[in-house]
Amino acid sequence: METYKPPHLGIAMLFSYINKVFGNSVKCFLLDALPDELSTDEISKRICEIRPDALAITVKTMQVVQSLDIIQKIKKNISPIIICGGNHVSVDPELFIKCGADFSVIGEGEEALEIILKKVFFECKNLEYPPNIVMNSKYDQAERENIKKCIYLSDDVDKYGIPNWEIFDLTRYNENIHINKASHALPIIASRGCLYKCDFCSTHLTWGTTVRYRSPHLVFNEIKKEIEKYNISDYHFYDDNLLFSDTWMDEFLWLIEKERLKFNWICLSRPEIICKNRHLLERMKKCGCKGFELGFETQNEDLYNNMNKKNKKTAFIEAYNLLSEKEFEMIEFLIMCFYDGETMKTLFETYESLKKYKKKKSLFIYSRYFATPFLGTKFNENLCEKGVILSNNLEYKHAIFLNFIPYSFLNSSLENFRVNGKTLAIQLLFSQIDYVIHKNEVATLLDKINTEKFAKIFNEVAENRGIIQDLCDRILCINNYTCCLESIYEYVGRMIEFAVAKGAIKYKNENPIL
Repeated sequence: METYKPPHLGIAMLFSYINKVFGNSVKCFLLDALPDELSTDEISKRICEIRPDALAITVKTMQVVQSLDIIQKIKKNISPIIICGGNHVSVDPELFIKCGADFSVIGEGEEALEIILKKVFFECKNLEYPPNIVMNSKYDQAERENIKKCIYLSDDVDKYGIPNWEIFDLTRYNENIHINKASHALPIIASRGCLYKCDFCSTHLTWGTTVRYRSPHLVFNEIKKEIEKYNISDYHFYDDNLLFSDTWMDEFLWLIEKERLKFNWICLSRPEIICKNRHLLERMKKCGCKGFELGFETQNEDLYNNMNKKNKKTAFIEAYNLLSEKEFEMIEFLIMCFYDGETMKTLFETYESLKKYKKKKSLFIYSRYFATPFLGTKFNENLCEKGVILSNNLEYKHAIFLNFIPYSFLNSSLENFRVNGKTLAIQLLFSQIDYVIHKNEVATLLDKINTEKFAKIFNEVAENRGIIQDLCDRILCINNYTCCLESIYEYVGRMIEFAVAKGAIKYKNENPIL
């Protein structure tokens, strides 16, 4: 994601917990491919040089291919116990066992890692493997097929302590809280789990639907200790909804007020929760809260309801006005494009609505992501019936890639929409279209069909009351069917979204959409 390189909070927690349990009996090394921009060959070489007894790999969906490659390369040279965990392992643990890993951890990792190390290296035979571990059969002769897999082992998250960042060189990372990106922040989390199961979200598959809070005192002491040790005074809360518990927040703010600790922080919450807890907003601001991130997703109420968000779009207006009234420095809307049900009209509605929010006092920013059908989510079910999958490669299962085009969008009308080719050309000079899956074919299309030509084709289809599928077919014909259809969809989808976001597409009708 360009130059954004946050330090990994999960690894810092695991390192802290292992140190607490084993002390000097276990020595840990960190190999982070993110700041070093390492290839799988370079990663494998370094691991083989270290020759660890145990290799623990944390895996997100877009890292699956690389992780499996590393496992296979390692096993050709050395034979460590290989333990995999992370988001994707939680939803497909058997995949990693089949490819050579010894253990796959579902969900929470601290106690699982502790028990694996104790049984394998410290011969603690009286311990049993917990039900959030899938393993190679050679480590457990008992019949485990009927054991119900769980995500976490304890309701007491305080027992895992606080993250230990000593294993990281924090100067090489650049987490921030949006206000000043040159000022480094540390990630922090006060709770695990999310009560809401939005259809596109995989959080509940990793953390569960029970919200388990760490004590306010523990979180406060963590921040206080890190300020003293690292001289970092910005904190980015990763909680899915930090404001979910008003009693927790009340006590956390009381601790800050009592000790007059000075630090800056931002958090994620939901609009109806913000409105419900408006009595806390003034105190939060005085205690260093600089702003909120909100899952706005789309302006369209029907599309929003399709996502199973469990609140009303009108709540955003009320919450935004509240935050602006309290003069929080930053408010960020998280936008999701191309979810099932998206049309040309709903996409245009969303970007048009953002212009109204920008007029408020606070620094208003938005981050655009693409709907991504992660394994195990409701959104992923019956996907082929809902649209076109642009890539089956897991490396592109990341919300910065347009990897799904819904039929609702392809079948939506272009009537009354027009593209200004000159405006589009100017915008492309300053902001290039990047993060594409079919890189070579899309580059060829961008070179062959320049902005003026794209605008001309788009407007001709619109004048003839055509749909986006007609636009795709026209472009496919121009290229003599030499491009795969998926690359055409990706090119058209990215061009339209870019043009709408940059104001190069207008809606011409006596009755405006908004």
